[in-house]
Amino acid sequence: MSRKLDYRPEIDGLRAIAVLAVLFYHAKFVLFGASLFTGGFIGVDIFFVISGYLITRIILTELKETDSFKFLNFFERRARRILPMLFTVMIASLPVAWTLLFPGKLVEYAITVLSALFFSSNFVFYFSTTEYGASSALLEPMLHTWSLGVEEQFYIIMPLIMLLIWRFAKAYMLGILLLIALFSLQFAEAVTIHNKELSFYLPISRFWQLLAGGLLAKIEIKYGRFKHEIASKTLPIIGLFMILNAIFFFDETTRHPGFATLLPVIGTLLIIAFANKDDCAAKALSLKPVIAIGLISYSLYLWHFPIFAFARINELFVTDLQKIGWTALAFALSILSYFAIEKPFRNRNAFKTKPCLAVLFITFIALVGIHWYIIANKGFESRLPQILSQENVAEERWLAYKDDRGYTCHKKRKNFCTVTSSDEATHIYAVGDSHLAAISVELVETLKDDFNITTMNREICPLMLNTGYKNSISGVDHTCDIGMQTRRYERISAEPSIILYGGRFPLYLDKIPFDNGEGGVEELPFGEHVPPDGMSIEDAIRTTLETLIDQGHQIVLMYPIPPVGWNVPTKLHQELNGLDLEQTKDFLTKTPISTDYRFYEELSYSTVELFDSIDSPNIHRVYPHTLFCNTTLEGRCVAHDENHVFYSDDNHPTAVGAQMIVNLIKDAVAKAEDNIRTERDQ
Repeated sequence: MSRKLDYRPEIDGLRAIAVLAVLFYHAKFVLFGASLFTGGFIGVDIFFVISGYLITRIILTELKETDSFKFLNFFERRARRILPMLFTVMIASLPVAWTLLFPGKLVEYAITVLSALFFSSNFVFYFSTTEYGASSALLEPMLHTWSLGVEEQFYIIMPLIMLLIWRFAKAYMLGILLLIALFSLQFAEAVTIHNKELSFYLPISRFWQLLAGGLLAKIEIKYGRFKHEIASKTLPIIGLFMILNAIFFFDETTRHPGFATLLPVIGTLLIIAFANKDDCAAKALSLKPVIAIGLISYSLYLWHFPIFAFARINELFVTDLQKIGWTALAFALSILSYFAIEKPFRNRNAFKTKPCLAVLFITFIALVGIHWYIIANKGFESRLPQILSQENVAEERWLAYKDDRGYTCHKKRKNFCTVTSSDEATHIYAVGDSHLAAISVELVETLKDDFNITTMNREICPLMLNTGYKNSISGVDHTCDIGMQTRRYERISAEPSIILYGGRFPLYLDKIPFDNGEGGVEELPFGEHVPPDGMSIEDAIRTTLETLIDQGHQIVLMYPIPPVGWNVPTKLHQELNGLDLEQTKDFLTKTPISTDYRFYEELSYSTVELFDSIDSPNIHRVYPHTLFCNTTLEGRCVAHDENHVFYSDDNHPTAVGAQMIVNLIKDAVAKAEDNIRTERDQ
């Protein structure tokens, strides 16, 4: 039996920093319009280094003492450590998911639970096109289990590698592990440059972080811990500074994982390697409150994300007070579970091996069976009114829309998605933000037989020449840099084409409410707004349209889509809950979810005024509000009819709503095509 590792209180302190960084990053706290903890995602990297260090010490210590390695004993310890809390969170989350999630989302949720149970959720979340840190990702209750997948994959591979090296190349172990780590680091940097999301989730891009801790463990076992008075007093402080620098100054634009990630990784290594009871960093990390958070860090990591996600889904994660309340709940549950679940299951004397593994196995089978049954029954659509079926409320069509090469089209920064009809066909360039992206699937399916179509859309990023910015909405950072704008503009053909130009322009031109949590309105903060010669946003939009017109392009100008003020599917779910069939029909027909048309007029005043002022025969106008406002209810903009929901949230259209808008666009495109043909004939 291998010797138990000496307790290192500063390691629990590091765990506390790591989990708090991740928690506050996911909470998306905003202070004076700026996001806090923008690099909090590196808390996971700290966990990886710690895990690599501890696991490698366990493996090497056993190999050194017994010249063998008991895999079953190793995996039993891992199971006792990981599975009880994971299963507890899954069991507790299931009734909440059943209550809050629509059928399609419940199926997705069940798939993510199964992937977490089989420690493969890092792959599932990549292939489901989830961008970590994006608004949509914050609504995935099990997204955080991707890191467990990476760790478990490491736990399977690392003992095998080290046992082979121990048997056949013991003298070269340090060099071999270093080469593997360097290859993994270089791989991460190379892949991140081309596909950041893929690199984020790939185990090969992460193993170097675990191996960094493993290399330190190998060095310490061979040579002992580093002992140097000056180094011990200074390097842990430098390491702590490096970690905090990454937490507060990294953001979504950081090339991570990769060479930049060396900053927090090396910082963590410096603390583990040199910290002792006499240095300031170790003293700070060894404070009792800090250690206490470190002890519950695993439970806190598992609890916080589903709590935050379900609260967001139910629109109860808006104000700072709400966020603090949910954070307090996560802490309370973590403390309870640490003493009621974690400690008992880890104690082999209190919970013997056979009954422990039997409980875990039965729970595993039950969780697999339940979630498989949910998938097989398509999320039990019958539990909700027909209007809330997956096809009526889903938004995944445009978020998951991919080109012929399998790349997701939304948010692409280059090599934009193109569907080709023929060499002679007129080209349509759909360029805008998420409002235009939301109709992209219906646009392509409707027009692809007669036109070549390129979609170039990114959320909070309408086309404005020479204008880039970085901003934060509800704590989620968005970047729309000049490089992105230039690539989109350069992609547009010099030949006369049809430009579908649209977006949520009231967000950029007017004050608009966007979940400030206090019932008021806020302006979109342009933190990096750089139009030429100090021109305004209005001038940037006008210049963009006039430039495209002067080049001979036909502009299909899409006016703003009316916002509703609520997440429509969620609101409908709440309103229809408990109603019988007749009451449901009465609600849908007599008192539908709607908003005041005057609100839309006030909200869109600057946009409409700007668009109306640009007069040209090359402009063809599309008015989505005519589809939803002053139709079934005078003076109101309705969000659904008796059979279909028009909005997938509070402002983006569902497939039905998108198709309604595309039908208007189709008529405008026909007129634009006539103009192009006339000019060609002349």
